[in-house]
Amino acid sequence: MAKLNKYEKAVNYTEGLRKRYKESVMKDIETLQEQVFQLKQDAVSLKKKDNSDYLWLDSIKLTLSQIERTQSQISALDQVRDAHKMIEERYEDESEQKDEVRKIYWYAYRLRGFSIGAQPKDFFSHDASFGKLGAVAYTRELTSDEMFTYDLNLYKIETANESTEWVGE
Repeated sequence: MAKLNKYEKAVNYTEGLRKRYKESVMKDIETLQEQVFQLKQDAVSLKKKDNSDYLWLDSIKLTLSQIERTQSQISALDQVRDAHKMIEERYEDESEQKDEVRKIYWYAYRLRGFSIGAQPKDFFSHDASFGKLGAVAYTRELTSDEMFTYDLNLYKIETANESTEWVGE
């Protein structure tokens, strides 16, 4: 529950940052639109005067600096969005891992005991005390072909969160 609260806090914080940056960007856009309108009016008045080059240069410099500022704010907003996505993915991964239950499949030997080549590879453990020939454990369920080839019978499934489920003897 504590992780959920941290997650909610992080989401709320990033949403707040997004909102503030978006408002700031919108204000900059409005300002730029006003400046473009002003530049158009200045252009009309400059046609009547000879001093046009100097005024145009100042207006262009001012507009470019505001465009750069807006671009940096948009970049920061993108970083906030990416951080938000990363937090969501991390939270989803953690919740998936909690829901995942690890199972251990125990197979009893029918015709021969534990030895080289008597069981499929990747076994987890073996127990010689079960029955006459013992048993071998896997973290995956064996295929029917593997069980037939190696003369194994599924006899129990263990999970980390539940008691042992007995399949047969």
